[in-house]
Amino acid sequence: MSRDVLSVTLIAYCFIAVWFVGGLTVFHLYLISTNQTTYENFRYRYDKKENPYTKGIVANFKELSCSKIPKPLINFRQWVAEEEDILDESFTSDLEKGFISSKQKFDMDMGLYGKD
Repeated sequence: MSRDVLSVTLIAYCFIAVWFVGGLTVFHLYLISTNQTTYENFRYRYDKKENPYTKGIVANFKELSCSKIPKPLINFRQWVAEEEDILDESFTSDLEKGFISSKQKFDMDMGLYGKD
C-alpha cells in the first residue's frame, strides 16, 4: 500500500471525512439528549444551572422521534384570488411631483401622500 499513493490518499481522506461526520453525529446526539439547539449550547450555557427544557434522555429522544408533526398554519396549496388594480395612475406621475418632504409620508400600497 505504501507504493500506491492513490490508496493512501483515499484512506486519509475517508478517515478525515468519517472523523468529522462522526464528531458531528456525537455532538448532535448530545444536543438531542439534553434537548438543546446548537445556539442554546454555545450561547446560553446550562453548566451552572439546570436546563429547564430537558425531560430526560429517553423522553427527549422520544419527543424528537415519535411526536406528531403539527398542521401548518399556512396552506401553501390554496388558490389565491387576484385583486383588481385600485389605482389607475402610474407611480411615475407621483414621482414627477417632486421629492417627499420629511413631513409627508408616501404609502407604497396606496400610492398617496399623507401627513403625520
